[in-house]
Amino acid sequence: MKPRAMKSVFFPLVAALAGLAPLRADLLLQPNDLVAVTGDSITEQKRYSVLIEDYLLMCQPATGLNALQLGSGGAGAYVGGMRAPFNLAPFHPQVATMLYGMNDGQYQALNEPMAAGFRKGTTDSIEAYKTAGVRTILVSSPTCICVKGQTADQVMYNHTLAAFGDMAKKIAADENVAFTDTHGIMAAVIAKGVAADPNYNLGPDGVHQEWAGHLIMAYAMLKGLGCDGAIGTITVDLAAHTVTGTPGQKIVSQDDGTIQVESTRYPFCFSGDPKDSQSTVNVINYLPFNQDLNRYMLVVKGVTGSKAKVTWGSASKQFTADELAKGVNLAAAFAGDNPFSAAFAKVNDAVVAQQTDETGLTKYWLGGMKDLVSSLPSQGPVLDQITQVGIKERNRLAQAAATAVVPVDHTIKIESEP
Repeated sequence: MKPRAMKSVFFPLVAALAGLAPLRADLLLQPNDLVAVTGDSITEQKRYSVLIEDYLLMCQPATGLNALQLGSGGAGAYVGGMRAPFNLAPFHPQVATMLYGMNDGQYQALNEPMAAGFRKGTTDSIEAYKTAGVRTILVSSPTCICVKGQTADQVMYNHTLAAFGDMAKKIAADENVAFTDTHGIMAAVIAKGVAADPNYNLGPDGVHQEWAGHLIMAYAMLKGLGCDGAIGTITVDLAAHTVTGTPGQKIVSQDDGTIQVESTRYPFCFSGDPKDSQSTVNVINYLPFNQDLNRYMLVVKGVTGSKAKVTWGSASKQFTADELAKGVNLAAAFAGDNPFSAAFAKVNDAVVAQQTDETGLTKYWLGGMKDLVSSLPSQGPVLDQITQVGIKERNRLAQAAATAVVPVDHTIKIESEP
């Protein structure tokens, strides 16, 4: 069975659970899309690629989505095109993201030969992805170097990376593909973080960043793909004793302000020490992830006092009646720990297992098969059978990640206060 056909067998459960909300015209994702996340060693870290797949599976901007991690350490923009025929094409992805540039500048000041190489490599890779049948291509500007006590050389190289970003934006326009400015978004987060704490940084070497930096990358990619963050809304009228939920949020029962919900669409969950600049829960202080991509709203009408206590899981917070009437984002208010955290972590673990397998399969197995096919052309059919074994195992792990998204039962309790 070919990979494209296997997707339709493996992911119907997620599609069924997500509800039938219509897709927006600006969303570049379609139901059952496979998103290939391509890039250099930053991608091969399997962090922003994992966060993207977490979002696609659990936050469900469209039904039945999945991702494929295709990072390769040391790669420049040209490598995407070189590797496309053997590490991307066999999976038939409908969507691909491209994050290159860190290696293309060789950590030097920009010069014209270097710029010409980046332009050609980026263009050639886009064309190779089109040839492989990719419908939607999202080109990203490179990341930034963010490390405590930046040297003059690191500041200089950020200028080179910014210039690559300008080139990538023009190439994307010329090639009629999408673009996202990861560099600009990351630079803005760094500026806010450093203003709050002069020691703020995103990773020990500034290049291979910790989870906070990768959440910024994932944010940029998901925004570039048109995700709007409308995860779900639960609307409560205390006076009328009514509760409604949007698709993916089933109201099981409600009694005097206590609402039981069964959710098949999760809000995105964060982890780490809020005081640690390298944790995802810290970086959301400087990144509008919750506002733009993670709105799990509670709207409460009929609060009899000036405020109310909302208990969600084991935590409680106080909100004014006006705040509740306008809508409170539970994903933001309970960002550190909430009833979805444990389920989210289990899916995340399954995604990590899948993407770890993908690195070995695409970087070494399929790369080696390319050389074997060249030296043993008569054995092509046999080698293709071996390749399909690796792809089948990858798809098994992808199915496991998708089916790990199970309904989450949780309770929201609202108590009016004077």
